Amino acid sequence: MSRRFWTKEKVISELRRIRKDRTKSSDSVNAAARHLFGSLRAALEEAGLPCGRNGRPIKKWTKELVIHEIRQRATDRKKLRKTSYEDKPLHASARRYFGSWGRAVEAAGISLSEQDYFYSSDEVQLKIVELYERGDSMRLNSHKDKKLKRSVIKHFGTWSRAVKSLGLDAELQRRWTDQKVIDAIRHRWADGRDLARTRFEDPGLVGAASIRFGGWAKALEAAGFEGQFRRKWTDGEILDSIRGLISKDPDASISILDRNLADLARNRFGSLAQAKAEANGTQLIEHWGRRSVISEIKRRYQAGEPSCTKGFGDPKLAKAAWRIFGSWSKAVEAAGLSDQIIVPKPPRYWNENDVIALIRKYHLEGHSFSMMITWKKSLLDAANRFFGSWSNAVHAAGFEMPNRKWSRDVVVAEIQARINSERSLSTYDTDNINLVAAGRRYFGSWKNAIKAAGVKNPKKVKGRIRL
Repeated sequence: MSRRFWTKEKVISELRRIRKDRTKSSDSVNAAARHLFGSLRAALEEAGLPCGRNGRPIKKWTKELVIHEIRQRATDRKKLRKTSYEDKPLHASARRYFGSWGRAVEAAGISLSEQDYFYSSDEVQLKIVELYERGDSMRLNSHKDKKLKRSVIKHFGTWSRAVKSLGLDAELQRRWTDQKVIDAIRHRWADGRDLARTRFEDPGLVGAASIRFGGWAKALEAAGFEGQFRRKWTDGEILDSIRGLISKDPDASISILDRNLADLARNRFGSLAQAKAEANGTQLIEHWGRRSVISEIKRRYQAGEPSCTKGFGDPKLAKAAWRIFGSWSKAVEAAGLSDQIIVPKPPRYWNENDVIALIRKYHLEGHSFSMMITWKKSLLDAANRFFGSWSNAVHAAGFEMPNRKWSRDVVVAEIQARINSERSLSTYDTDNINLVAAGRRYFGSWKNAIKAAGVKNPKKVKGRIRL
């Protein structure tokens, strides 16, 4: 294998070829560039190529450029607080030249509206006191208040320092007693919180209740809520509750409206779908077959369910009908209800042969090519999609588009003919596209072309010209 001898000219030409082909440069090129030019960056600059990722030039930051870029972001209505991850070079340069991002923004003459972005130190302490009085967890991450978190870091540095500033450092690690657990439960109930959600909102309280009382239910009983949250449901009560929810909103999700009821239904009946079927007095079909699909279509039709959608709005029935019969319309026909149930017509899927066949059919019927696309816009869309243009589709069908030769006299004669036959001269009429274009080309504007045809002060009335 022969060794390649690099020169500065060869390195520059190779770097330009690599950047043009968007390929990765080899180690030998990079080594030769460093040896001959001192660094790869110097070689790229000598070749006139931008440095950096994706070919973007590296800005030479100054204080003036930082201020200019900050003002440009404000002019473009970009959030200045997102600069740290939207434009990292600008954010880093601002901190380098001004000490912090806030000082750089102030130097640019822009206010960050700190009052909306942070709480004051007094407001932070007040928030912490409210958490303490409610008996909530004193951990920062247990509260979804991003503004509070920012404010704590700004004024106190850490959450523990903010809590210790109030003398509540002992509350960071809550020391539970039986009475504190009971008081915390009663506080949550008084604030209108759902006690069933405590395990997600304050797991520390639930854990302490389990240790102190042997379980969350026993802690609730000790707090005076005995039997209130341990209702024993019967099958009839579950079905009645499901019927009540369905009657209010048939399309609503029971799991969202009442998660406890949905869990009870799954545990008692095996699945929520089975419970809903029994609540409606029907039988849940687990394995669909030809007979079960036909009988279900007949049953739903006789029950008066809306048939404007596939499967009467039941995706399982629609999917089974498509799998067994090939389409919903064929399933309805097999049930003998094709005259009673209106099946939505499926959209037409064009191909090249359909476009050619329809053009030939219309041409044999004596229709012009311009009228074809006026009557059936979907044909024009399909022709553009498969052939690139309408003229190409006509050519593929074995015909040639007539090329009309326009002149000033031809334009005037065509306008007068349309006026005499009381046809539209609107520029929005698709029949006038070529005529309007020719009129503007020969007379400067469509209005001048109409005046040249002998019409004075033309007025447009409902797409026509009043003489």
